Amino acid sequence: MLQLRDRDLLAQISADNPETFLDVIKNEVDGTEYTFGVPYIAQSLILYYNTQYITETQAQSWEGIWDAAKTADKYAMTVTDTDGYNNSFLLLSTVAETGYSSLKLYEDGSLENNYVLGDDRIATMKWGQRFF
Repeated sequence: MLQLRDRDLLAQISADNPETFLDVIKNEVDGTEYTFGVPYIAQSLILYYNTQYITETQAQSWEGIWDAAKTADKYAMTVTDTDGYNNSFLLLSTVAETGYSSLKLYEDGSLENNYVLGDDRIATMKWGQRFF
């Protein structure tokens, strides 16, 4: 699990996000509070990169990142819809020819009537895990 330690980033996270975000990214261990996540789709923007392929100087600009990626023959992508949910496009996908999906979300308006265990949903999510 990643623990955030950069004081500037921690200050930015605290300054830019409401308490409801902050409550779920922190935890106390042996009396010490730790931050384990950055709120997603919020003001705290963060870039993760592998220092094996890119230098700190290169990571300071998109041009530097692009140059490092070309040199190392590496690619990256992000997949997020405007709804802010990662991989929702996989979960909500259907069979192109028939429109079928075994997915059931809040069927008949019931909060307890959800089904995401069909073979088609599992296969699609596994494909997404392998691809990304």
